[in-house]
Amino acid sequence: MTIRTGHHARDTAGRLTQQPVFTEDPAGDSAKSRAPSSDLSTSLILLAEDDRDTRDFLTLFLRKSGFQVLPVADGEEAIRALEDHRPDLFILDCQMPGKTGLEVCQTVRQLRDFGDTPVIFLTALTDPDSRLRGFAAGAADYVTKPVERVELLARIKTHLELSLSRRLLREHAVGFEAAATRKIPTPREVQSSHVSLLARPADYPEIKFATRLLAKRTTGGVFHEVLRLGDGDFGLLVAEVAAGTLVPTYMTGVLKTLCAVFLQDSLAPGESFRLINAHLPGLLGGESRVAVSYARYSRSRMTVDLLNAGHPPPIWHRSGQSPQCITSAGSLVGAAGPSACDSTQLQVHPGDRLYLYTAGLIPRFAGTDPESDAEALGDRMAQRIKECGWQPIDQTLDALVAEARSGSSDSLVDDFMVLVLEC
Repeated sequence: MTIRTGHHARDTAGRLTQQPVFTEDPAGDSAKSRAPSSDLSTSLILLAEDDRDTRDFLTLFLRKSGFQVLPVADGEEAIRALEDHRPDLFILDCQMPGKTGLEVCQTVRQLRDFGDTPVIFLTALTDPDSRLRGFAAGAADYVTKPVERVELLARIKTHLELSLSRRLLREHAVGFEAAATRKIPTPREVQSSHVSLLARPADYPEIKFATRLLAKRTTGGVFHEVLRLGDGDFGLLVAEVAAGTLVPTYMTGVLKTLCAVFLQDSLAPGESFRLINAHLPGLLGGESRVAVSYARYSRSRMTVDLLNAGHPPPIWHRSGQSPQCITSAGSLVGAAGPSACDSTQLQVHPGDRLYLYTAGLIPRFAGTDPESDAEALGDRMAQRIKECGWQPIDQTLDALVAEARSGSSDSLVDDFMVLVLEC
């Protein structure tokens, strides 16, 4: 079976094969103007690719996958097509003659109707500088040539789902603002609404985890999420957001949506958070900042892939050993430029415990030393875990909340949340 596109490809045995030339689906696409689709199966994709074989192949493949496709041969034709069509997603070859894919993307981003329409680049270039130029021009993602069809389809669906979710979230935000003009909710009502969105252990009987929340602001800002991934893997996340005056429930909804879209089994944790970082400012505003601790837990391989961005170090407690702080470099998600997040893999054993927890974002904008604060809190938490030993999880969590509360007069100025996973 041949799995790559282009004039030539390699089959699964590694042999070079000649690709057939595919022609357009005779069913065709509607040429009339249309509004953005809320049904992914009717989404219109504008495909700009100067190589005819590749263009014909991808057009046929995408149509058979259920999408409407508008194929064009160059950048100028792509821009002209926007006079009569409103695509839900663009796929642009980076290196077309005449107007390049980068130039088309820059033009599209200047048009009011297409400012948020996702753009996926097709490119044979793999160097980081080329990708950074694409993201700076407004790209949502890259697919490297020769194109892997399964990967392309997954990325298309991901970005269409995110685009739809973004529109729905904005509609909800308008509703929140309208409701606020009629009735200002009490802090307790806001907190209750926020907590209702958090993952509950009872909904995930396959794994053993528990959480605690010490709310100082009573208006949200921290949350945790648990996701079922492929092959029986699970994603567990603790996050804290600073996004100005946005409604906390809206912030949590945005983060839950981004997690559902990008934290997938097909994407490495670092790649997932790079994509989240690229989309977060458009949803929460340019000043938004999110601190994240994320663990991808594989029960079959007994591994945990840890990613930490702006939070204090997660703590790994192994049987017969002292709790260990797992340090890794990572910038706040939502900050200017690409998010830098290192991933660390742990080989865990049954009964091991992993603790993810927040530290409070406010000190980071108050001139304090965030790394020093995070290390100090990590040391305190690890010491308390050591003192608790292997007592039941609930008792250990209560002790950690008490430890956080005991330092609230000086170091803890924000909400505190802790999640523990027992492998």
